[in-house]
Amino acid sequence: MAHKLALHSSGEYAMAYVGDRRSIWHGLGQQIPEGAPWQDVLRVAHLDYDVETWPILALGPEGDGVTYPVRTGHVATVRTDTNTVLGVVGHGYQVMNNADAFAWLDGFEGIEFETAGAFGRGEVVWILARDPRQDIKVRGEEIRSYLLLWNSHNGTMKIGGGFTKTRVVCWNTFVASLHRGVESRFGITHTANAKDRLDEAARVMGLERKYTSAFQEAAERLALRPLTPKQALDYFYGLMPEPDKESKAAYSVWEDKIDGLMHLYRHGLGNRGESAWDAVNAAHEFSDHFRRYHKSGKRGPEEARMYSGLFGSGADFKQRSWDLAQELFALT
Repeated sequence: MAHKLALHSSGEYAMAYVGDRRSIWHGLGQQIPEGAPWQDVLRVAHLDYDVETWPILALGPEGDGVTYPVRTGHVATVRTDTNTVLGVVGHGYQVMNNADAFAWLDGFEGIEFETAGAFGRGEVVWILARDPRQDIKVRGEEIRSYLLLWNSHNGTMKIGGGFTKTRVVCWNTFVASLHRGVESRFGITHTANAKDRLDEAARVMGLERKYTSAFQEAAERLALRPLTPKQALDYFYGLMPEPDKESKAAYSVWEDKIDGLMHLYRHGLGNRGESAWDAVNAAHEFSDHFRRYHKSGKRGPEEARMYSGLFGSGADFKQRSWDLAQELFALT
């Protein structure tokens, strides 16, 4: 199960989302209305459970019925609605239940929730929100920014958050956000108090406005930078260097890729074949929708495409396309 969503005792998966079910690739979870408060989101996503710390005991010989304390300096974190052990943590660990971890969202006006859910047995949870005021438009194209918050109950992660361009709907997209795209990230240990959480969150919100503004300025510079077909071709050559002509098969494949990129530069989604922004968009569209991906292990071609676009060569290709455009075309 690539999604790794927790399965609730009701038979529903621990996830809630706003919008069309078709926007969720695995089609799982429960739909919530736009504008729902975070309390309703947690309930519909089956995140409204508590976690406690229990002592770790050794069970006596079979039939003895006696338990013996284990002096390991650790305790177990247990989900009280199912008595499921979620992890083993140190004695200093302070449980932060889901409702408490996300309560500080009340302090932010204009937040709209997108998705929320739990992974595994409920040991890691997330909630994804959006502030429409932070969305940007570049030449009429909307680029959304999401606030991702997470909490864990097994000692593997701090209570944390940050901003991402990735809409989290499964384990893969969650990990992708953490490893490749979380801006203005913050992390708070499970011994921090509520005041620390609120102060840190407010600080991060201020940093995100600066980041969003900087990204929009860079994108607009690319949109305003005229690009001739020859310059676009040189840019694509930089992304995909010419192979040795002695390998006719490899050279033919390379030519097809360059032709595809040039076609997307002129006719790709939202493109006009006029600017550096068109060239960057062409590279991203090529990587996400036209680049060939093969089965890898248990992943079929489509899942391999998604995985590569988030973590592997596809993600690297898109990052290189942005970096090279900034290097070649950005106006200062």
